[in-house]
Amino acid sequence: MRRSRRMLLSWSDRLSVFSSRFDDPETCAYRLERAREHIEELKRKYCNSSLSFDYQSETIRGQFVTAIEGDFPGTYMVVLKIASSRICSGPCFLRVGGTRVGGIVVTGRDGIIGIAARADS
Repeated sequence: MRRSRRMLLSWSDRLSVFSSRFDDPETCAYRLERAREHIEELKRKYCNSSLSFDYQSETIRGQFVTAIEGDFPGTYMVVLKIASSRICSGPCFLRVGGTRVGGIVVTGRDGIIGIAARADS
C-alpha cells in the first residue's frame, strides 16, 4: 500500500498568505510602519534573550538573533538559533509577550530558523 505524499508549498507560496492584492497604498504604508515598530520592539525586548514557538504540538525554545522586515508590507521575520539540528517547515505559533502569534517557520543552516509573521494593528 502506498502512502500519499502531501504536497509542500514552496517558500514563496507559503509567504503569499500574507499578501493582499486589494490593499491600497495607504494601507500598505500603515502595515509597513506597524511592522517596523514591531521589529524595533522585538529587538529591544528580546536582545540576548530567548523566545519559544509551538511547532507540531511541541514547544521549541531558541536564542533570539534578530528581527527583520518581511517580503510583504506588514510582515516581519524573527530569526532564532535553536540547539538541535531539526528541520522545521510550516505553520507555527510564536510566543511573544504571553500571546501566540501565527506564523510560518523555515529552517536555515546551523540551527538558524526564521519565523515569518504579520504585524497586526
